[in-house]
Amino acid sequence: MTKLVIGSRLAAAAAVAMLGIGAVTLDAGATVSCPGGGYVCVWKDASYQSFGDGAKSGAWSGDDNAYGNDYYYNTTTSPHDSVSSVVNFGNSCNVRMYKDVSGGGASFLQVLGSGDSDLGNASGPVGFNDSLDSHRWCVA
Repeated sequence: MTKLVIGSRLAAAAAVAMLGIGAVTLDAGATVSCPGGGYVCVWKDASYQSFGDGAKSGAWSGDDNAYGNDYYYNTTTSPHDSVSSVVNFGNSCNVRMYKDVSGGGASFLQVLGSGDSDLGNASGPVGFNDSLDSHRWCVA
C-alpha cells in the first residue's frame, strides 16, 4: 500500500497541482487538483475543497483500509467519516469506496477518470456523504 499523506512527496504533488499538471476537469467544468496519474483523491467539503483549499486532499495510489489513520494534506483532520467529494485519477482501474474499514459495508464504484463533487446531493451515490472509511482499487 502506498499512501500520499506527509513529507516531501506530498509537497511535490501539491506543487505539481499548483502548476496545473495532473488536474482533471469533471462535473460540468469543475477543476480538481489531484496528483497526476495513479491516485484517488478525497476532500472534506463539496466542490473538491477542504477548508476552502483544493490542495488539502487525501490522496492514495493504493488501497487504504482505514481513513482514521490518515489526514487531509497539511491538516490534523482525518478523512474518516468526513469525505464529501472524490475523484479517481488512476492509471487503469476503478476504485470501490466503502463506508466501513477494510472494505466493509455499503460501497459505490468510482469509475476511472470520474469524480463526484458533492456526495451530499442526489446526483451520485446516495447516503455516502461524510461516511467513507476505506477504498480498494481494481474491484468490480
